[in-house]
Amino acid sequence: MTTDRRQSLEVRATPDCLDEVHDLINTVAAGAGVADEATVRFTTAAMEIVDNVIEHGTRAEAPNLAVTVEVTGGWLRGVVEDDGPPTSLDLGATDMPDAMADRGRGLPLAARLLDEFRFERQAERNTWHLGIALDD
Repeated sequence: MTTDRRQSLEVRATPDCLDEVHDLINTVAAGAGVADEATVRFTTAAMEIVDNVIEHGTRAEAPNLAVTVEVTGGWLRGVVEDDGPPTSLDLGATDMPDAMADRGRGLPLAARLLDEFRFERQAERNTWHLGIALDD
Protein backbone atom coordinates (compact mmCIF):
# COMPACT_ATOMS: atom_id res chain seq x y z
CA MET A 1 0.00 0.00 0.00
CA THR A 2 1.30 3.45 -0.90
CA THR A 3 1.10 6.62 1.13
CA ASP A 4 0.90 10.14 -0.30
CA ARG A 5 4.16 12.07 -0.70
CA ARG A 6 5.28 15.13 -2.64
CA GLN A 7 8.61 16.87 -3.15
CA SER A 8 10.02 19.46 -5.55
CA LEU A 9 13.40 20.58 -6.81
CA GLU A 10 14.56 23.67 -8.71
CA VAL A 11 17.93 23.59 -10.47
CA ARG A 12 19.69 24.63 -13.64
CA ALA A 13 19.25 22.12 -16.47
CA THR A 14 22.83 20.88 -16.66
CA PRO A 15 24.21 17.34 -16.62
CA ASP A 16 24.99 17.83 -12.93
CA CYS A 17 21.26 18.00 -12.11
CA LEU A 18 20.57 14.45 -13.29
CA ASP A 19 21.69 12.92 -9.99
CA GLU A 20 19.54 15.37 -8.03
CA VAL A 21 16.44 14.54 -10.09
CA HIS A 22 17.14 10.82 -9.75
CA ASP A 23 17.49 11.18 -5.96
CA LEU A 24 14.26 13.20 -5.76
CA ILE A 25 12.27 10.50 -7.55
CA ASN A 26 13.76 7.71 -5.45
CA THR A 27 13.14 9.58 -2.20
CA VAL A 28 9.47 10.20 -2.98
CA ALA A 29 8.82 6.73 -4.41
CA ALA A 30 10.58 4.89 -1.57
CA GLY A 31 8.95 7.04 1.08
CA ALA A 32 5.53 6.29 -0.38
CA GLY A 33 6.18 2.56 -0.76
CA VAL A 34 6.04 2.52 -4.57
CA ALA A 35 7.02 -0.82 -6.13
CA ASP A 36 10.46 -1.03 -7.74
CA GLU A 37 9.06 -1.75 -11.23
CA ALA A 38 6.94 1.42 -11.24
CA THR A 39 9.81 3.47 -9.83
CA VAL A 40 12.21 2.25 -12.52
CA ARG A 41 9.70 2.96 -15.32
CA PHE A 42 9.00 6.44 -13.99
CA THR A 43 12.66 7.25 -13.34
CA THR A 44 13.73 6.14 -16.81
CA ALA A 45 11.03 8.26 -18.47
CA ALA A 46 11.72 11.31 -16.31
CA MET A 47 15.45 11.12 -16.90
CA GLU A 48 14.85 11.01 -20.68
CA ILE A 49 12.74 14.18 -20.41
CA VAL A 50 15.29 16.00 -18.25
CA ASP A 51 18.09 14.90 -20.59
CA ASN A 52 16.10 16.36 -23.51
CA VAL A 53 15.75 19.67 -21.67
CA ILE A 54 19.50 19.72 -21.04
CA GLU A 55 20.35 18.84 -24.65
CA HIS A 56 17.91 21.22 -26.33
CA GLY A 57 18.09 24.15 -23.92
CA THR A 58 19.92 26.30 -26.44
CA ARG A 59 20.37 29.44 -24.35
CA ALA A 60 23.68 30.96 -23.36
CA GLU A 61 22.78 29.96 -19.82
CA ALA A 62 21.21 26.60 -18.96
CA PRO A 63 17.42 26.71 -18.59
CA ASN A 64 15.83 26.74 -15.17
CA LEU A 65 14.31 23.38 -14.35
CA ALA A 66 11.59 22.63 -11.79
CA VAL A 67 10.68 19.02 -11.03
CA THR A 68 7.81 17.96 -8.79
CA VAL A 69 7.20 14.30 -7.96
CA GLU A 70 4.22 13.07 -5.99
CA VAL A 71 2.40 9.92 -5.05
CA THR A 72 -1.30 10.54 -4.63
CA GLY A 73 -4.60 8.95 -5.54
CA GLY A 74 -3.01 5.71 -6.75
CA TRP A 75 -0.59 7.46 -9.10
CA LEU A 76 3.11 8.27 -9.25
CA ARG A 77 3.10 11.62 -11.03
CA GLY A 78 5.64 14.17 -12.04
CA VAL A 79 5.78 17.59 -13.59
CA VAL A 80 8.95 18.78 -15.31
CA GLU A 81 8.99 22.47 -16.20
CA ASP A 82 11.67 24.48 -17.93
CA ASP A 83 12.05 27.97 -19.34
CA GLY A 84 14.04 26.80 -22.35
CA PRO A 85 13.08 27.46 -25.95
CA PRO A 86 9.67 26.36 -27.20
CA THR A 87 9.44 22.95 -28.74
CA SER A 88 7.17 21.89 -31.57
CA LEU A 89 6.29 18.41 -30.51
CA ASP A 90 3.51 15.96 -31.22
CA LEU A 91 3.62 13.26 -28.55
CA GLY A 92 1.19 11.20 -30.61
CA ALA A 93 3.86 10.91 -33.28
CA THR A 94 6.71 9.69 -31.11
CA ASP A 95 7.77 6.59 -33.04
CA MET A 96 11.04 4.85 -32.40
CA PRO A 97 13.67 5.85 -34.94
CA ASP A 98 15.30 3.46 -37.36
CA ALA A 99 17.58 0.88 -35.74
CA MET A 100 20.63 2.61 -37.23
CA ALA A 101 19.71 6.06 -35.84
CA ASP A 102 22.00 7.32 -33.10
CA ARG A 103 19.40 9.67 -31.54
CA GLY A 104 15.68 10.18 -31.07
CA ARG A 105 14.75 7.33 -28.73
CA GLY A 106 14.19 9.32 -25.51
CA LEU A 107 10.64 10.62 -26.02
CA PRO A 108 9.30 7.45 -27.67
CA LEU A 109 10.77 5.43 -24.79
CA ALA A 110 9.20 7.76 -22.21
CA ALA A 111 5.82 7.53 -23.96
CA ARG A 112 5.94 3.72 -23.84
CA LEU A 113 6.92 3.59 -20.17
CA LEU A 114 4.27 5.99 -18.87
CA ASP A 115 0.52 5.62 -18.46
CA GLU A 116 0.12 9.39 -18.75
CA PHE A 117 2.36 11.64 -20.84
CA ARG A 118 1.44 15.18 -21.88
CA PHE A 119 3.33 18.27 -23.00
CA GLU A 120 2.23 21.88 -23.10
CA ARG A 121 3.83 25.27 -23.61
CA GLN A 122 2.36 28.00 -21.41
CA ALA A 123 3.64 31.36 -20.25
CA GLU A 124 7.15 30.88 -21.68
CA ARG A 125 7.51 27.47 -20.01
CA ASN A 126 7.62 23.92 -21.34
CA THR A 127 5.65 21.61 -19.07
CA TRP A 128 5.83 17.82 -19.16
CA HIS A 129 3.25 15.77 -17.24
CA LEU A 130 4.24 12.19 -16.41
CA GLY A 131 2.24 9.51 -14.63
CA ILE A 132 2.19 5.84 -13.76
CA ALA A 133 -0.89 4.19 -12.29
CA LEU A 134 0.02 2.24 -9.17
CA ASP A 135 -1.36 -1.12 -8.15
CA ASP A 136 -2.17 -1.21 -4.45
